[in-house]
This record gives sequence, structure tokens and C-alpha cells, in this order.
Amino acid sequence: MKVAIVGIGAVARYLIDELLSGKHDIVAISRSRKPWLDDLNVEQHQVHYTADMIAPLIQGCDAVICTISSSSPELVGVHESLLKACKSTPTCKRFIPSVWVGNFEDIRDQPYYGADRIQRIYDMLVGQMSVEWTLLSVGWLIDYVIPASQRYLPNEKFWVQNVNDKTFKLYGNGTQTISCTAARDAASAVVRLLETDAEWEPFTYISGEQITWLGLWRIIKEYDPEYRLAPKSLTESIKQLVDSTDGMATVEAVFDVMGHSEALCNPQERVDKHRHIYFEGIQFRSVKELIEDAKANPGRII
Repeated sequence: MKVAIVGIGAVARYLIDELLSGKHDIVAISRSRKPWLDDLNVEQHQVHYTADMIAPLIQGCDAVICTISSSSPELVGVHESLLKACKSTPTCKRFIPSVWVGNFEDIRDQPYYGADRIQRIYDMLVGQMSVEWTLLSVGWLIDYVIPASQRYLPNEKFWVQNVNDKTFKLYGNGTQTISCTAARDAASAVVRLLETDAEWEPFTYISGEQITWLGLWRIIKEYDPEYRLAPKSLTESIKQLVDSTDGMATVEAVFDVMGHSEALCNPQERVDKHRHIYFEGIQFRSVKELIEDAKANPGRII
């Protein structure tokens, strides 16, 4: 199988690892050259995300995965170009858009400032039958609970842990249920999804563990007693969103508001259904299992 990945960031690195592990060919497409891809002998192209530039690069590919930031203002336009490019090729008939969010099937107004873009991408995809597609629902990528040296995901302000001052941001009373998935497990699931002959559904649910914010806090505190709670109310999160003046502050506030909601909880019956249809044999690690895996394999990206 030959797969094109568009947007080569942290999530793409896990996908590339898992695709190479499965002996698949990769075409990496981004706006900047990534020297680490040369070390892996991965074909890469530095282009603008237009259909005319992308179409020749994905000739012979079986699928396209987009991993550009879902907060990008160009998200819809990029997906229009990718879908058009896929339609122009005789082989590239599967497409996974850059919608790595929560339960968008049921909660259509989250994430704030992003839901309208996701809806436009969904409408674009559902309105055609040439290319098979699915929107991924992975909840939170949970790798932030392990040391930065053991993950590709960089430290982010929107995550609940502040590793510098050892605080844990608790949304409201912390009883909201969230779906947590390790990035590598999610990448393994995506590769399996590409390999399957089973028909894709419009939404695919992937989850390692369903847990509350309070439950996550207790795990963090268990492994590092120096952590302390930093409660954050919904009003504080909304005020931060209203007052934000730069892109990163807005992204942080958007994720905070989402953290207060039910949008990060994938329905367990759909998670179980898709494990049975697509993901038999994949070990989806819980939060504790991921932490223990990191402790048992120091120095490794897990």
C-alpha cells in the first residue's frame, strides 16, 4: 500500500513509524522540508496545498491522510484541494481528513471556532461518492502524561498539566468523562483502517480508556505527589476565549471550553463496535499502561 501524508507534524511522525513498520510506502507532503524524513528514506515534497500541485504527487497512492492543524484558517481550502486531487487519480480512493477531535457526530458545536470548518469538510465529503472517507474521533491524545523525551507531541499550553509549576488544570468539578488514546495506538488504528477491506463508516471511534478529569488527576498525583490542583471554571475559560488576542491563546481557550463539555467522550458502544470491525488485536493502552510503558522503556519514543 502507498499512502500520502499531508502536513508533517507530530501526529504524522507516529503515522510514518507505523506505516513503515507495516512495510508500506509513504509520500510525505508539506510546506517545509523535514530532514528527519531523509534518514528514513521517505519520499517527501515541499509544496503549496493546491490540487494542481498535489495531484501529480499522489499518483499511484491508495490513500491520503491529512494531519495539518485543525485550528488552521485554511483547513477547508486545503481539504477541498486534497479531495479534488484524490478524485483526479485512478488509485487514490480513500481519504482521512484532519479532524482528530472528539464526538463530533453528536456534538456539532465543538470545538468552538473550529466546528464550522469541520462541518463544511463533512458536508463536502458526504456530498460525493468518488472517494471513501471517515472522520476520526480519538478524544485526547494522552501522551502528555509521559516525559517529553519519550513522545513526539510537544508540550502544549492547552494540556491540563503544567510540567514547570507542577499544576493540574481541573475543569469545573472534574466529573466530565473523556476518551484518552495514546498517539501511537491511534496511528496503529489508522494504518489498520487503511489495510481493511471493510467498508468505512462516516465516523470512526478510537479510545484507549474512558476516564474523568478527576480520575486522570488521581493518576498524575499518584505518580508525582508534587502536583497540585488548579481549578478552572467555565466562566474563566470563556473569559479567556473572549479576551484572547493571539492565536495560541485562542487555541488554548478553545480546548479549555471543550474540556468543560461532553464533546471529548466517545460513546463506548461505538468504540467497542469499531474495535470489533476494524481493530481486533490492537492493544489500546490506558493512561496507567502508557505511563508504565514509558517507565519500562526509558529513552524510547513510545
